[in-house]
Amino acid sequence: MSLLRTTQSFNYGDDSKQSREVFGELTNTTKYMGSVSQRSERRIGCTKNHAGVRKRNATPVKTAQNTWRDIDSMHSDDPLMCSEYVDDIYTNLQKSEVVLYPLSDYIEKVQTDISSTMRGILVDWLVEVAEEYKLSDDTLFLSVLYLDRCLSIRTVARSRLQLLGITCMLVASKYEEIYAPQVDEFCYITDNTYTREDVLSMERIVLDSLNFDLTHPTTKTFLRRCLSAAESDVKVDFLAGFLSELALLEYTFLRYSQSTIAAASVSLALMTLGRSPWSKTLEHYTHMFPCDLRECVQALHTCHLAAQQSSLSAVREKYSQMKFKCVSLIKPVDSCAEYSA
Repeated sequence: MSLLRTTQSFNYGDDSKQSREVFGELTNTTKYMGSVSQRSERRIGCTKNHAGVRKRNATPVKTAQNTWRDIDSMHSDDPLMCSEYVDDIYTNLQKSEVVLYPLSDYIEKVQTDISSTMRGILVDWLVEVAEEYKLSDDTLFLSVLYLDRCLSIRTVARSRLQLLGITCMLVASKYEEIYAPQVDEFCYITDNTYTREDVLSMERIVLDSLNFDLTHPTTKTFLRRCLSAAESDVKVDFLAGFLSELALLEYTFLRYSQSTIAAASVSLALMTLGRSPWSKTLEHYTHMFPCDLRECVQALHTCHLAAQQSSLSAVREKYSQMKFKCVSLIKPVDSCAEYSA
């Protein structure tokens, strides 16, 4: 594993002018965060089984004005796909996503020593760490969700923010990965700013803050369903992933639900590639209409327009690789006319 172990001076300055000189105001971490090398409840024809669980016998509605495609019928013979129960699963996920969701204004109401800029820089660095250790996107999204949940509950000093970030990623790795990185590897990635004991102590604080409620749907959870409903190809998949990770960097996106961000990412990706941004199938499976997505799509479009000039470059650089079809280099649409008020 190769790391660029160069020292950086982290200086925040004005929130409106994000600098890649990360964590400059952090009194004891000035030299430690070096760059990481890039490495509805609508039911159609449902019945209940003997346990009272609703089973799918869905038949696509077909009228002159309304058509949607049953995207689960092709998996009816695969028990691993749970096609009989998938509607209930995702309906339950949409209900559960609002439980234990982070505050959308915790920086103003809870935190006294950190800013949205600091959060953005930390998340940008976590994207690099996830790439370095080849962690799944699920781990990355869950890490940021744990981070925001902890920051919604406990006041954290800026000198401990990086420690909180890597510890949230450690906990998420244990939840999602088959082979999670060891504690010492997370210490190493911070240039040994923190000891093993520091991380283990913070892990207890994180788990206590989360009340050991570690299961929570993320944007990535809903993104898979949305992409399936969109009958997407790999380019749409990667572009939607890129857009959803751009949203991770922005504190202001906490005002939107995870499922809304997922649907907005898919819609904007389709629009960017010159396709219809929404369909009856997407409407049926997400239980959302274009009017529900307007604000989120417009905010996401603003992020996309600014991405090439942003000092937070980890997501952009990640998705500029050939393995992601270089989707971060695709020119954004000039405007979201379909979502204009």
